[in-house]
Amino acid sequence: MFDRDPVLHPDDRSEPDEDGPWLSILALALCGWVLLVALDRTLLVEGTFLWATVRIGYTLICAPLIAAALLQDSRALATDGIEIGRSIWLYAIASLVFAPISIAYLGHRHYLVVRSIATT
Repeated sequence: MFDRDPVLHPDDRSEPDEDGPWLSILALALCGWVLLVALDRTLLVEGTFLWATVRIGYTLICAPLIAAALLQDSRALATDGIEIGRSIWLYAIASLVFAPISIAYLGHRHYLVVRSIATT
């Protein structure tokens, strides 16, 4: 009557797929952050409704999205055996204030991936 899979113990479950579009999300959010900051700094008058809306866009939407993409990408790398370490938290926290710091993360990530490939 019921065609359901049995519930498995957490130790018996397969590893979840951590791969995702994290780098694409990171790139799109970073571009959005840069465009919104440029718009804020050059064209908008401080204290207006449009200024506040743009500021919310890059501080409360783009920056946390970048931090989340960094954390998720590091989890995806960890499933491949590449550990970023505790510095991922520094990258994520710093990206909440200044999102282009994620470019440093990408450089660090590239170095670790190349080093991992070279050692195998």
